[in-house]
Parts: sequence; C-alpha cells; structure tokens
Amino acid sequence: MPETKAKPDGSFVMLALSASNLLVLFMMFWLAASVSRIANRQAPTLVQQVGGQAFVAKPVDYDYRDPQILQNVAREWALLNFSFGTLPQINHQTEEVSYDGKNLPEQTVTASYLFTDGIRDAYLKGFAENIYTPEAQRGGLSSLYMPYRISAPEELERGRWEIDVIGSRLITTPENPSGELIATNVRLEMVATEVPILALEENPTAAAKTTYRLLEAGVRIDKITALKEG
Repeated sequence: MPETKAKPDGSFVMLALSASNLLVLFMMFWLAASVSRIANRQAPTLVQQVGGQAFVAKPVDYDYRDPQILQNVAREWALLNFSFGTLPQINHQTEEVSYDGKNLPEQTVTASYLFTDGIRDAYLKGFAENIYTPEAQRGGLSSLYMPYRISAPEELERGRWEIDVIGSRLITTPENPSGELIATNVRLEMVATEVPILALEENPTAAAKTTYRLLEAGVRIDKITALKEG
C-alpha cells in the first residue's frame, strides 16, 4: 500500500501565521516611531563667522549645559575664591577691594558674581569672617588652592546640577613658608541662567574680562555646602 503523508497541524499553522503577523506589526510600529523621531529632530544650523569661516552648530535644549563647561566653571570659581595673598607659585599678589565695608581679595569678589543674588552677600560676609582673617588682610597669611578632583555633574532636575570640588588650600605664613595643606572640599549646586550681555570697555580690566568669561557660560552657583574631609 502507498504511504500517506501526515497532514500539517492546522492549529500550528495558525499560530505561526499569528506570530508572523505580530512581528510584522511590531516592525511597522518601530519604523514609524523612528521616522517620527527623525522628522522632529531639529536640523543643524550653519553659522558663519565674520571672517568667512563657517561651522555647523548642533541645536540643544535651552537648559542644557555641557558637563565640561560646568566642571570648568566650578574649577575656576574655586581657584579664584580660595587663592589669595602673596603667591610666588603663580607670580600673583592679591589686590584688595572694599565690599560692604570689608576688605576682600579682588578675585574672590570677582568669583562671587557667579552666585545667585540670594546667597552672594551672605557668602562674602562669611568669607570675610571665617577665611579672609585679619592676619590674611595684613599679608601674614597666603592661601593657594589646589583642586584634586572635580566630580562629574549630577543632574538634580532640569537646568540644575550638583558638583563636588575636592582639593586643598596651601596655607603659608612668614613663620611657615613651606606651608600646610588644609583640605577644602565643597559641593556646589549650579543652575542654568540667561547669559548677560556685558559691554566691555575698549581696554577692560583683568577683573572685568574674568567676570565676563565666568558669566558667559550661562550658569550660576545657587548653593554651596562644605564637605567633610574624606
């Protein structure tokens, strides 16, 4: 007798067809979503400089700030804020300015423009009382800040980041010219802000140029917290 071939199981065929249809449907949804993302993506902008050179500018969110920019601002603030006195290591002699009846290092006042308005005055008052002591004002104490590590910015919410600045101040006096290292670590909360339009004079001072460079990053310091050593 001739052999008879077994008929395929109808339920298995239907299951295979259903799985195939679901896979095709999923791929169609994925393709539609991909096309939608590409269609909604902002096109790059071609920017031409005065000299004729052109480059492509990639559009980003208004409140976005590159992590490297945030780290650079935090580092420069710390260097300006905590370094004062006679500093032969960087060939610098601090100039003092009067601020609210107190003598403060010019670079500290310059760096303080990075603070939001709500904390600037309070911080400078505390700085005069606790860091820029009468001994430092008389020139008997110098401080050179040495950053060891600037943490990667942690985004707390849209347009707000937290950064840790880890370092030490090298405190020198006439009695101890080689100096003593004092751990000085701070946590900064930084916020995205409008970039001010600053009209610089024809021959601006070094402080004016530094202020402009700090503020043109579009970030301000909204909170500062001292961190314990270790």
